[in-house]
Amino acid sequence: TLNYLRRKFGKSLPGMAVDDYSQKLMWAGKPYGLQGEDFYLIKIIAGILPVIILPAVLLLGSGSGTVLMLIILGGIMYFVPDLILSMKIQERQREIIKDLPSFVDILAICADAGLNLSKAIERTVEVQPGILGEEFRRFNRDLKSGLNRQEALTDLADRNNVEDLGNLVMAISQAEKFGSPIADTLREQAKYMRIHRRNRAQESAQKASTKILFPMIAFTFAPLLVILLGPAVISLGRSLNL
Repeated sequence: TLNYLRRKFGKSLPGMAVDDYSQKLMWAGKPYGLQGEDFYLIKIIAGILPVIILPAVLLLGSGSGTVLMLIILGGIMYFVPDLILSMKIQERQREIIKDLPSFVDILAICADAGLNLSKAIERTVEVQPGILGEEFRRFNRDLKSGLNRQEALTDLADRNNVEDLGNLVMAISQAEKFGSPIADTLREQAKYMRIHRRNRAQESAQKASTKILFPMIAFTFAPLLVILLGPAVISLGRSLNL
């Protein structure tokens, strides 16, 4: 169905939005093989579904409140795919960040053993599969298909949009450019990643106290105000014969 709709309406979709969704889908790992046009069409379908049943609602004699709720629901449904996509991107990026230091450690050990970068990656992927392993496996496939190493490294960083991975790609490129030992570069990167991850965890812990403050106010002081002011409001209402 999506293939048919894409062929029928794909050219009518806004190009910039489609390109933006194509990039985000790439960061999410191309779930279900979706393209930018597919995702935009899913958003449109989700948005108009509640509106489609409006005639039936009107025929049943429902009030204007129900109609308004359906229109609002359509607006919400239009943005639900964006929320799901953002969650998918964040989940994938968190897994890459979590696995990257140990992956780079194994890569450094393989490089120390005398393997070149491609062979070291092949060996590391066997030991530590997963999203990161699949991305580096694709990197090796790109090299075998004729892409030069710099282009393959750039593509690896671009299609994942993870800061630590981008820094690793830059470090490897610089090491190859200036002839520095790859193993030493990889060890330094693994050390930096662990420090960076620890700093992020500390920042998250510091922000957590601020995020908890407002729910605490809402769920603690609001009921307290009701308990304290409720009797006074009731008494006032009775005195005014309300």
